[in-house]
Amino acid sequence: MSKWAVEGGKKCYEKCSHIEDTEKHKIVLSADLWHVIQAMCIKFPTREWQMMLTGEVREDGIRCDGYMIPKQSTSAAYVQNDDTITAEVVADRHIVCGIHSHVNMAVNPSSTDINDSVMSLIDYHIIVNNRSDVNGMQKVHLPCGGLTVAKADVLVEGLVDLASIKIEGLENIKEREYTSVVSTGTPTSYYHDTYGYQSDVHVPVTSVPTYVNPYYVQHTIKEEAAMATNLM
Repeated sequence: MSKWAVEGGKKCYEKCSHIEDTEKHKIVLSADLWHVIQAMCIKFPTREWQMMLTGEVREDGIRCDGYMIPKQSTSAAYVQNDDTITAEVVADRHIVCGIHSHVNMAVNPSSTDINDSVMSLIDYHIIVNNRSDVNGMQKVHLPCGGLTVAKADVLVEGLVDLASIKIEGLENIKEREYTSVVSTGTPTSYYHDTYGYQSDVHVPVTSVPTYVNPYYVQHTIKEEAAMATNLM
């Protein structure tokens, strides 16, 4: 990213009280573009990568529906842009956002991300990882003349929040429990078969089989006792 054009003479502040008064912007991605981003994570599962996202500027942020991939050198923890991204390139290609991968790492921006990516001529940036976690950032011009970054919401058009989907009948799914009892000082346990039947025989915990045939329940208590003895 060493060849990215950075606004000259302006200092970058990682923290500033003015950031609290900044309106959070939205980075909206088309569904097709989001699929491309996910495909990039699959194609490069062990290396970082970057793209320029194209689109339009809105009052509350940007909408992206296209991309360009610049020449770049990548590794497991770093990506270097080998193209010169000038103001003319940004304007001509309608570049409104940058994006790069953190592979399997968290999507928190490093100081390098802030200085090299967000502080470029591009006002918005996204960090994504292989789990489809995203972190959106917007550049903020401070009253003092400096620059800082604020968090931006990343939204995908048509994407459904799976956690909000209502599913009927969830009360019917219960975690399987094992009941242990103590008899004459010896730890014992009931064992359950695949279909939930419980035996009437107390078997020492160390002897409880990992799988119990459901047909065991058809045997008499005397036969179960004999089988439990054999298990020991």
